[in-house]
Amino acid sequence: MWADQLDVLLRWGTTIVPGYGPVGGEAELQSLQEYLRAVAAGAIKDGPWSTWSNQRFHPANLERATNLAPGDPSPPPTILRLMGID
Repeated sequence: MWADQLDVLLRWGTTIVPGYGPVGGEAELQSLQEYLRAVAAGAIKDGPWSTWSNQRFHPANLERATNLAPGDPSPPPTILRLMGID
């Protein structure tokens, strides 16, 4: 699972400079791991991500994880609607 690979990233250093989002460290990566695991489990409950920007993408992330589980790589309809592609 992708969330598990963040453990490798943690071993590379204490400060993480992502391509998107704020600079962070271990706590931020652990929050991201929790979020990814919640998405994979199909239930995003309240957590640190409740204050993240772009909340509108949470349903698309859930739908994408649900589609990927049986091997469907197509983009979920939710994300297409958010992008204005119907």
